[in-house]
Amino acid sequence: MKTVLITGASSKICQSSINKFLNNGYQVITTYYKNKIDIENVTSYYLNIKDEESVKSLIQNIKNDFGTIDILVNNIGICKDSSLEEKSIEDFKNIIDVNLTGTFMLSKYIKEVMNNGSILNITSTNGIDTYYPESIDYDAS
Repeated sequence: MKTVLITGASSKICQSSINKFLNNGYQVITTYYKNKIDIENVTSYYLNIKDEESVKSLIQNIKNDFGTIDILVNNIGICKDSSLEEKSIEDFKNIIDVNLTGTFMLSKYIKEVMNNGSILNITSTNGIDTYYPESIDYDAS
C-alpha cells in the first residue's frame, strides 16, 4: 500500500485530497497546527511548519509508524491581508516562514522517509494572474 503525507489538514483542498487518496487505496497521513481532524483511516500529526525541530519530529514519527512514504503534498499556506502601511515586518516574515521556508524545510527533510517519491507543492494563482497589494507576502510566497 502506498502512503501519502498531506500537510495543512484543516483546509478544504486538503480534505478533498484526503478523500481522493483514500478512495484510491492510499494510507493517508496529515498534519495539523491548531485543529486536529478526526477522519477514519487517517493518521494526523502535530506540525509547526516554521519550527525545524517540529519538522524533524514529524519525520521521526513517520519513520517510526510507517517507515516510508511515497508522496508529499505541501499544502500548508496562510495569508493575513492588510495594507502595506498596516502590515508589520513580523507579519510579513511569518507568512514567508510558513509558506516558503516551511515548504523548503519539509521538502529537505522528507528524503529520510521517501525513496523515489513525488513532492507536490500546492500554490495559489495569485502569483501569476492576480495582484492584491494587501497580500504581497502571500503572493510572493
